[in-house]
Amino acid sequence: MNITVSVSWPGIVSFLALLALGLTGLWYYARLRRPRSRSVRFWAVGIAMCLLLAYIITVLTVVPLLSRAVGGTDESGANEASRQFPPGLAEQGEIKEFPLSFIPEPVEVLPPGEPKKEWKEQRSVVLPGITGEGQVTVRLYTDEKVSEPFLQGEVWGFLDDGTASFDLGMVGNYGLHGVDVRSRDMNSDGRNELVITGGMGAAYGERKIIGYDSAKKRWIILLTMGTPDDSDIDGDGRGDVVAVSGGSLPGYVWIYRWNKDHYEKADVAESTGNVYANIDQLDSTVWIETGKPNEPHYYQYRDGMLVEFSKPTSPNHSHSAEPAKD
Repeated sequence: MNITVSVSWPGIVSFLALLALGLTGLWYYARLRRPRSRSVRFWAVGIAMCLLLAYIITVLTVVPLLSRAVGGTDESGANEASRQFPPGLAEQGEIKEFPLSFIPEPVEVLPPGEPKKEWKEQRSVVLPGITGEGQVTVRLYTDEKVSEPFLQGEVWGFLDDGTASFDLGMVGNYGLHGVDVRSRDMNSDGRNELVITGGMGAAYGERKIIGYDSAKKRWIILLTMGTPDDSDIDGDGRGDVVAVSGGSLPGYVWIYRWNKDHYEKADVAESTGNVYANIDQLDSTVWIETGKPNEPHYYQYRDGMLVEFSKPTSPNHSHSAEPAKD
């Protein structure tokens, strides 16, 4: 459409200009000839010839030149577009940024529950300030038949807030030694959440983040995530909520962010159209590598965006990382 419009109007103007030039030449020719040359037949044939010549010159010469000029410009633009980065990648000055696609994570109500009779309480952890009002106790159980509960066996957790007991489900698969229970403000809302992390497989761990809905007076599971990585990927001095693949292949990096009352998740490899992703670190510099086989790209995470990053290669690399430049 753009090429058609760009060619049509200049082509019409060129045709009219050629026609005017031909008619002017015909008029001067008629003045120099005998009066009989200015008959009706003379003018009819002359005007027809001027129209034909103007049309032929326009179609065979002017229009092809215009089409080539306009098409060349569009082709150049298309070539430039083909060199652009994947969909969504924008250049701001010399800094290349890629927006991640975040999907909301479901929030579940923590159900009430009691341990089975054949289970034995092995540890209790008292945590203050989870609700902002009082303390809670997390009780950890294993099957009483397990001979070494600190090193083997499934571990089940229950939350006791002084009014009722709530079922946290299985929180570990390798004994009590691999289960960590603590309070931590995970979403920067000024209140601590209950954070339980435990090993579930040879290269897989699981973390549950439990919060309290004071308006509805209920405990809620804000997030259940696999194999957490507490690296500070955005450089704000705080560990971020990130899940990695551990030892499974292809590697993945899932970034979670808090949005008002729930978490959202972004799959780095999926959002960028790549095959794998992992987190690397040198000294205090942390970056995300994602790509296809033999096509790695390096980014740092900033406010929901991946910012292209020059990978440090020396232990003496400065901790203040700079974005990659063209």
